[in-house]
Amino acid sequence: MLAKQNLVFRWSIYYMLIFSIIVFGFYGPGYDVSGFIYQNF
Repeated sequence: MLAKQNLVFRWSIYYMLIFSIIVFGFYGPGYDVSGFIYQNF
């Protein structure tokens, strides 16, 4: 279904999927900002 779409639309979907995997993979459940900030103290 996606392969039959317009080239620009198809690549925008690919980039959104990759970006969402990167963002939600890094900032997912169990992410603690204070653990990173106070890591060296």
